[in-house]
Amino acid sequence: MTCYIRSNDMYRAWPLNAFGLRMIQKNVCVELNRRINEDILRENNDNCKFGCKIDTKEDMVEMGSLIIISHSAHIYNENFKDVELIIKDHYKFTPCYDDPNGYYTISLNKDLIVIQHYDIKGKLMREVTGCDFNELSTKLVENLLTDDKFHLMYLGREIFKADFCLKHGIEYVQDLEL
Repeated sequence: MTCYIRSNDMYRAWPLNAFGLRMIQKNVCVELNRRINEDILRENNDNCKFGCKIDTKEDMVEMGSLIIISHSAHIYNENFKDVELIIKDHYKFTPCYDDPNGYYTISLNKDLIVIQHYDIKGKLMREVTGCDFNELSTKLVENLLTDDKFHLMYLGREIFKADFCLKHGIEYVQDLEL
């Protein structure tokens, strides 16, 4: 379902509108499935003495995506403090780097820091391991796993965090603060 809203209060109205539209979608699906089921039973009863009904998920009409397009999306001044509190309590910035050279996972394996380099399709290209930040940062520069300086800085920060966690016996999870 695609809904176009000319002027959308993103704090007060959008959540209620989105919920209401999803409920409309749900009710339409329930009613369609009920009517289809009745038609199938009626046809089967008229033609051949045994009934058939929708009883598998594959046969049912399911809710699709909900797309809301807002021509003017806004938050009123009186709601900014509430919005700031919600963002402070619930928003976690996760950087995303669209690097044509791929992406990297960093993990700990016993006494090693492991960097795995994947291409943009998810195929493992190479794995680099090291005992500490200095060793891995040198390997990173020598192998130039990426030529995106922002991605290199991100990898450097994550390797530093992984090194710190390894030295202090702390669980390391990529992209999470210590």
